[in-house]
Amino acid sequence: MTPSDLTPHPTAECARTGLHHCGHIPSELIHCEDNRIKPGISSFSGHAERRSLFVMRQRQQGIAIVEFTIVLPFLLFLFLSLCEIGRAIYTYTEIEKVSRDSARYLSGEIIKGTSGNYALTTENIVYAKNLAVYGSINGGSNPVIDNLQASHVNISLVDNYIKVEIAYPYQPVIGDIPALVGGDAINMHFKLVSSYSMRVL
Repeated sequence: MTPSDLTPHPTAECARTGLHHCGHIPSELIHCEDNRIKPGISSFSGHAERRSLFVMRQRQQGIAIVEFTIVLPFLLFLFLSLCEIGRAIYTYTEIEKVSRDSARYLSGEIIKGTSGNYALTTENIVYAKNLAVYGSINGGSNPVIDNLQASHVNISLVDNYIKVEIAYPYQPVIGDIPALVGGDAINMHFKLVSSYSMRVL
């Protein structure tokens, strides 16, 4: 037996892959067949992992969109409700202001030309209502509050106290709430009532 007989001859597969002596492959490398096949397996595994991550990300985005679609109507309703409450508070503050101005005007007006016996005249009432509705005793065309009318203002004199009461029909921007399952729509209109009394000066 010669030394050449102990040297492994290249197999057909090794020769095809360009490796002359599989026996001389360093230990950190694997057999030529494994060295040829493994890159394909690694590439396939990486592609499958990336595809799995992509699918998972797409699924999470879809779930987020569905959740947002479900929550959106409630968020809009909450936002509109807060805006409506703020508008109602502002309107009521304005009603209180004009009722106070009218009462103050009458308390100093009806004592003119009297000797202690106070009485409301038609002119006093008209002027006071104009002041409450238009901001001026001479009237006008644009009310200080939308849809406020003279018929909403009630003026009385009791025991030397002027009382101005305004019952304003408040109309929400959102209107009526439609019936969900049969029945009638929910009427959201209500009255804002402000009453102010002042002693005759």
